[in-house]
Formats: sequence, structure tokens, C-alpha cells
Amino acid sequence: MNHCQYFTGAGQKCRLAGHLARLEEALNRSAASSRHLPTYLLKRPEQASAWQEAMKARPERHWLVKTCSGGASKGITLVSSGDDKAIQEAIRTWSVAQEYLREPLLSAGGRKFHLRLYMLVTRWAPAGVFLYNEGLIFRSRHVHDSSQPSQDRDVFSSVSKDVEPLMLAALWEEIGPERASLAQSRMLDVLAEVFGTPSALVASFGDPSLLASERGFDCFDLFGIDLMFDVNLQPYVLEVNMGPNLWVDRQGDLEEKLLRAVKEPLVKQLAAWTAAKIRLRPQATVEEAKAIEEATLVDFARVL
Repeated sequence: MNHCQYFTGAGQKCRLAGHLARLEEALNRSAASSRHLPTYLLKRPEQASAWQEAMKARPERHWLVKTCSGGASKGITLVSSGDDKAIQEAIRTWSVAQEYLREPLLSAGGRKFHLRLYMLVTRWAPAGVFLYNEGLIFRSRHVHDSSQPSQDRDVFSSVSKDVEPLMLAALWEEIGPERASLAQSRMLDVLAEVFGTPSALVASFGDPSLLASERGFDCFDLFGIDLMFDVNLQPYVLEVNMGPNLWVDRQGDLEEKLLRAVKEPLVKQLAAWTAAKIRLRPQATVEEAKAIEEATLVDFARVL
């Protein structure tokens, strides 16, 4: 079944923020060397206070206040240190404050974009994690002004009259093979860290080995990962979506052709993998599971 209900940071920004904090602690990493955007859980008074101190220390920065379970860019407010009313309204609510990426990598014409990646977790104990090689880019149709970010113009998560979709391959072509290779390697590294640091996973979500003993069915997870690069090609995970959005027919004929080109091979290979998996006996070894993953998930890169 899709959704193991283990990685509960998917679709839940507060739990994801908690997991990323435990991850930094497990890796004994300082805030200066963090690979994740500073994020504060505003329901907790000590974190709300820390957020306010962070704003005072760097008043030029902007922040995205996001409700814990909101989606499709709903429940998001762009704030800065001078927005006293919005700040006070956010404190002690089930929300997170995440630093707005000030210097994002921009696409041709100075336009802001982020990636929608598709990640398959075939098993959790031991973890089998795969990233689909193709994906989507959501790119603004407007020139980005980093000195004056706009919620209407710069905060988006889907195709609209202001946002165009592109295939992920277009980004790699634009930045060139050497930089594309570096970006892809860093992307795989940060995802391996988020989904493959055992002590942080257990601290956040419990022992994954219990999934097999406590359930009467096998499961997998297909997540949609929203990710953005900064100007130095450092990747930042913005969100993990439980529903990756596999619709292709809601954006018009031109977009449907592009969306189908990305998503059809993904679904076909997912179906091929599940068909092979259910033919395995329940006592299948990890080596046998890996063999069918390699045979069927041909357009995926192994993360773990």
C-alpha cells in the first residue's frame, strides 16, 4: 500500500522541522554549517522567542510563516521584522517560521523557480530510497527582485498564469553538465541525510523495523519533494509532500503533454516494481528486494 505512515514529516511542516532539528543534533552540526533553512516551531514559546531574536539580529531577512498542515501555498505569509501584527498573530499557533531563501539560483531572465522531485521509498528497514531522474520545475513568469520579495509573485507551488512548468532536464541543460553533476550529487546527499540518518529517524518517528511486525500488509511511500537551490548550488528541502500530485489533465493541452512526459514513465515503473515485489515470497531477502529494484526502477537514482 502507498503510505507507510512512518515518515510523518511528509505533509506536516511542524514534524518535518522537528526532524531536521534532530538531524542537525545527530550530526553534531552547528547552525553556521547547517544544510537546512533555519526553521522555528512557533507553538513552542522558546522557539518563538528565538525566532524574534533572529529577526532582530538580521532585520533585512524575510521569513515564511507556514501552517503545519497547509498545502498548495495556502496558509503561508511572507513577513519581515517590521510586520509586528503578523508576527504576533503567528506566535503560539501551529505554524513554523522558515527563513526565506534570500539568494536563490535564478533561471534565464532572472526568474525564480523551485523543483518538484519524486522520491520512492521501497522499504524503511533497511531503507531503500530512490529519486526519479526526471521531475518538474515551477518557474515564475516574472523577474525576481531579491531586495523586495513579494508573496503574490514569489510564493507558489503549482502551475498558474504566473507560473510555468518545465521538465527538470531543462535546468540541467541551462546550467551545463559540470554544474548539473555537482547539483545532482548535492541533491542526493541532502536527501540521503534527511531519510537515512538512523538515530534522527528513530528519534523523530520511532523504530522503522516495527512496521513489518505491527502491520498485516507491506507498504511503500511515494513523496513529492519541493527543493530549491541557492546561487552556490546548495540544495534546500522546502517541504516533503505526502501527495506528489500525479494529475496531468488539469492545466491545459500544452501542459498536459509536458506533465504526461514526466509522470507516465514514473507510474509505469512504479507499477512494474510493485508487480515484481508482490511476487516475492514474504521471506524475501534484502538482496532479492534490491535485485527487483534495480531491474524495474530504471529511471531512478538510488539514494539509499
